[in-house]
Amino acid sequence: FGYFNAFQDSDGYIRKTKLFVRYGLLLSQSLALRTYSVLRQGYPTAYFEVDPNNPNSKMFAELRITDPETDAVIDKIPLDGKGNLYINYYGPQMTFPHMSAAELLNGKETAKILKRTNGKEQELEVNKKEYLKDKSIFLGATATGIYDLRVTPFQENFPGLETHANILENIMSK
Repeated sequence: FGYFNAFQDSDGYIRKTKLFVRYGLLLSQSLALRTYSVLRQGYPTAYFEVDPNNPNSKMFAELRITDPETDAVIDKIPLDGKGNLYINYYGPQMTFPHMSAAELLNGKETAKILKRTNGKEQELEVNKKEYLKDKSIFLGATATGIYDLRVTPFQENFPGLETHANILENIMSK
């Protein structure tokens, strides 16, 4: 599991995210970081150092994804001193394709997806088995009435679920 909280800047926009938060003595991973950790078959380790501006405080130094068997570093994820990852949004909503749960579970070999191509939303029919192979999938609500909409640099009504897809893609593409 991973938490899916959104962290807004003072003006209400979501420009960055925390890949982990403290929960008591534990660090809990975000949905995107947990997904990435499972995909890479590694575990994240956060490293801290003394804050040069406040010797009584620590700041984030590095986040590593490590192989659980060898302790070899698989990947390093760039974050700021507060543990934030700045989100590079790939575009407005539906930049990542949407497939409804009804289409996913319809018992047919094909499904309809909604996707933005060349700035326009289009509906495509795909072979589910081929289309979903080797893809990461986030399940969640995107309907306006659910109110899981976020303000991003691209749109004022951006599905929260697609924010997590952008974060995962940012981590994967470095």
